[in-house]
Amino acid sequence: MKIAIFSDNFYPEISGISDSIIEVSKNLAKRGHYINVYVPYYSKKDYEFVNLPFRELEIDKKVRVIRLKSFPFKTGTGQGRAAIPIGTSLRHIKKFKPDVIHVHSPFGAGIEAVIASRIFRIPLIGTNHTYIQGYVKNYHRLGNLFAKYYSYYYNRCRFISSPSKTILDGMKRQGLKIPANVVPNPVNFPVSVLSKKKKQAIREKYGLSRFNTVYCGRLSDEKNIDVIIKAVSLVKKKIPEITLTLIGKGISEDKLRALSKELGVESSVRFLGFLNKKEIADIYKISKVFVITSTVETQCLAAMHAMANSLPVIGVKASALPEYINNKNGFLVNPGDYRSIAEKIELLFKNPKKQKELGEGGKRFVMQFSASKIAKIWEDIYEKYRRG
Repeated sequence: MKIAIFSDNFYPEISGISDSIIEVSKNLAKRGHYINVYVPYYSKKDYEFVNLPFRELEIDKKVRVIRLKSFPFKTGTGQGRAAIPIGTSLRHIKKFKPDVIHVHSPFGAGIEAVIASRIFRIPLIGTNHTYIQGYVKNYHRLGNLFAKYYSYYYNRCRFISSPSKTILDGMKRQGLKIPANVVPNPVNFPVSVLSKKKKQAIREKYGLSRFNTVYCGRLSDEKNIDVIIKAVSLVKKKIPEITLTLIGKGISEDKLRALSKELGVESSVRFLGFLNKKEIADIYKISKVFVITSTVETQCLAAMHAMANSLPVIGVKASALPEYINNKNGFLVNPGDYRSIAEKIELLFKNPKKQKELGEGGKRFVMQFSASKIAKIWEDIYEKYRRG
């Protein structure tokens, strides 16, 4: 098959959407399919922001990346770009003649996808990765307007997926009428194996203690990382050597540094910026717990990656996190409840047996989300809805 994928978010922007598209495309190519990916152009500055060379990503010989004209757009990553829907993709689509178009977002690139679908009569399939109301939670009417637009837009498709049943149920309440089902994003991440000597070397390199808590993702307001810092400030009173590692970059970094200083835990919080997957896996391997306090997740691949490295996860009862975090791989607490998070961190620090039990449970849990398995699900969906 020939598959055209459209997204308003892609490499080098820090994003689970980008990771998902890359992994699925790579595995579909292994299965003999050809993929064109239509995504925004990113500037040299966007690559430098995450310490990446300014050159196109090479996924596979059967995968081609086509960049659409774009302009800077403010997002939590500090790298956001908005594709300009002026038909840049149409000549490519006409020549490529895809059997199906798969759209991952409903804005600039997404509008191009609809236009191409209509002009060339190619079946359109969609995926919604975003709990949009969560990003505009302080603007209730605007949130509802966006939610209605999402349902209106995805009704242009023949089928829609999301990594979260919660998201799909919300879209149905806002008028979604087409067939829909949950399709998780793939988890393909290095599993670190370290000797005691190597573990110690990594701790010394980053200044981490044996009681390390970790978060990985963009540093932006909707992730509520301030809640993690507040929890660590409480744990520190009982376990002074605790460290908190924040992996990633974003527009909230200065505020989070200021909060760490205000709460007296500045010396315990490590801002490591962007790391590669192997470096992240190594950090996971020497940590005790991963914490995610975001209320806008539709899956949270960073948490899945932590589970792949046998790390227990503490999350909040919001959006899709309860669909992926349970009492076999971690703990769930109420959003914003930093006191309960502190209690769970302390429990895991003091109970290696529980830590190991949840870590092993998480590793078993994520096996069902391998990239090859998720690619096969998409292959079957494409075959069902393809042109012909």
